[in-house]
Amino acid sequence: MDKSKRDPQNRCLEKLIDEPTLFTLQTTVGFGLDDVKKKYSFPLATMTQVHGNAIANLDDINDGIDGGHIEDVDGLITSKKGLAISVKTADCLPILIYHPSGVIAGLHAGRRGTEQKILVEALDVFRTRYGLESGFQIWFGPCICKKCYQIDRSFDLHYDLDGENKRQLDAVLSESDYVLTRQGQCTSCTPSLFYSYRRSNGDSSRHYSLIALVTT
Repeated sequence: MDKSKRDPQNRCLEKLIDEPTLFTLQTTVGFGLDDVKKKYSFPLATMTQVHGNAIANLDDINDGIDGGHIEDVDGLITSKKGLAISVKTADCLPILIYHPSGVIAGLHAGRRGTEQKILVEALDVFRTRYGLESGFQIWFGPCICKKCYQIDRSFDLHYDLDGENKRQLDAVLSESDYVLTRQGQCTSCTPSLFYSYRRSNGDSSRHYSLIALVTT
């Protein structure tokens, strides 16, 4: 997909891998999913996210490539071309996974989902369903940083979403089995780029991170 033809309002923050069949983007505030559907004509799979570790395999849900909304999951995986997976976040960590054999996943990793090892669960699906154990391209999107994510004021305890998911990744894969790209920016520290639920006292804005295997 030609980057020069994209609307300037749509800031592409990270391309996961330089492959003509793979496209990822993160939309800016004010450029929502309806705009994505109109501009790119992708069928779009979305989730009602519940801060758990349940993952739905879209290859098992329907025979056509028609997107749709999946209830009560925090991860989607598919080998279908032309179907975009959307992950909605505010301060949580969006994780996108691509394997060159043609399998992708999108995960919503908040604190509870991270503690329930949603990334490990997803990699287990890649292994058990598709026989894939190495060669992964993984993207950690922007999320609240450890300094900003205080979980206990009395004891000044903080939680590291990005760091904990990286530790879990290294517990199940060797570094030769994957390439990791980390966005590395905090949603709370960088208001010029990102919305933050904590910083904004919980209004309804969100980020959307998308991944699709597209036909060219």
